[in-house]
Amino acid sequence: MESRWRHRWQMWLPRLAMAFKSAAAASLAWLIVLPFGAGGPDYGYYAPLGAVIAVSATVARSSRRSIQTVAAILVGSALTAAAAWILPEPGVVVLTIVIVVGVLLSAVPWLGAAGQWVPLASLFVLVVDQDARVDYIASYAGLTALGALVGIAMNVLFPPLPLRSLGRALEDLRITTADQLERLSDRLRTDPGDEESAPPEVALDPRRQHARQLVTELNDARRGNWRARHWTGDTDRQREYAAELQRLSLLVEDLPLVVDARQYEDHSRRALGPALRPLVADALGDCAELLRCAESLQADPTILAAAERSVARLEERTLVAGDDAGDLFIAGMVVTVLRDIVRAARAHLDGASVRSSDQRGGG
Repeated sequence: MESRWRHRWQMWLPRLAMAFKSAAAASLAWLIVLPFGAGGPDYGYYAPLGAVIAVSATVARSSRRSIQTVAAILVGSALTAAAAWILPEPGVVVLTIVIVVGVLLSAVPWLGAAGQWVPLASLFVLVVDQDARVDYIASYAGLTALGALVGIAMNVLFPPLPLRSLGRALEDLRITTADQLERLSDRLRTDPGDEESAPPEVALDPRRQHARQLVTELNDARRGNWRARHWTGDTDRQREYAAELQRLSLLVEDLPLVVDARQYEDHSRRALGPALRPLVADALGDCAELLRCAESLQADPTILAAAERSVARLEERTLVAGDDAGDLFIAGMVVTVLRDIVRAARAHLDGASVRSSDQRGGG
């Protein structure tokens, strides 16, 4: 339960920061246009609208989204103006033409997700009196563009760089992957009658998707971000670590399915047999502890050594003849996955040691 709430909080934390930044940009845009009465009292809110549209997860995306939205508004406005000029009598015919053509134009690839503003802008312009449409279109597009500039400026001044968000997401994925290994280890140690009461596995895929989304945002956030040059080494390491952890979690997620397939194939026996089962359980438990304590391996390298020994013992046992071929196949798959975990942990520890030595040498 605690892990689920922590995962949800981590997913909502960047959204919360963006909400406050959007509110600040919208308020600033409103304060800018308010003294001038720009566009009249009915149109002034388009400036905060443009600010909210512009504030995004990255500087590059903010600029791109703003340009696309203003372009979509102009396209939709021009569409209504053209339809009303050709058919000056307002009515269902003009409405039908505006909606059909607007929806078709919204699919133009260059407009991206902002294409949905084409039919919306067309309808907004359609309800305005024909004599006031020019002023309305100028206010609509102009104030939205002005607000978008405020939003872009807010992103440039306070550019997001989701290193911490990605770090928290990766920590959550790492701990949950360790929990998955621990649960499988406990199941293999329990009596046959108690296996049904074992806690269910936690879904790893949503956490992988969240981490993958943050990696994409991190790559996008480096463009036009004055903070990114100070964190180049950290961002590269985070991306490599994220790719490795996603791969390992995908492998771990399949292990219970592999064991269960063998377990229920023949209800008269337990998967892996009496000789392999405890060795697999020990290796799973040691690697679960290795994943859980990955950030403190420099302080306690014995955790890595214990995992290496247990995986080596299991690997040696899989080479001994006499066990069931199906059990040996499953044990071999477990060894392959756990060996990757140990190898990744060893590489992480060696890399951390090298960075510490470089920092001491530089100091």
